[in-house]
Amino acid sequence: MLKITAFAVLLLTLQAFSIRQFAGRESSAKITYPIRLAYIDRSTAWYGDKIAAGLGVPGYAQPHDYNFILLAFWSCAGAPKDMAMIWASAMTYFAQGNSFGNNTQEIQKALKKIYNAHGIKVLISAFGDSEFPTSAGEDPVACGHKLGQFVK
Repeated sequence: MLKITAFAVLLLTLQAFSIRQFAGRESSAKITYPIRLAYIDRSTAWYGDKIAAGLGVPGYAQPHDYNFILLAFWSCAGAPKDMAMIWASAMTYFAQGNSFGNNTQEIQKALKKIYNAHGIKVLISAFGDSEFPTSAGEDPVACGHKLGQFVK
């Protein structure tokens, strides 16, 4: 239920606001309507270029009209989980000889370039239904900073 609630809050937030400022800086980021969001928390392929299909990468995945891809889950207390783990450790899963790059950063940039070329924004889902960072004693500001670093 918490997962559905968090998803609904995110979707309503995206629909209600076109965020034009972040940290006092103007942004050219616009939300594309209608919102067609794919929430990805698992993959059917876990190794090599085939994993790009599980990430919804155009040209590798089945044709779709999603304009937002939401990767689940980032964790404040530990390592990212599920599809966020694949993104964070791309070289581990795509392996040597892949079509995207020779290290995690190159693979991420190549995937992001493909997404952007097709008008797709990549989002990260935090916590999921199994992590309660402030209840577990995590500093919310420090947790927010860690999430920001992951997104960068």
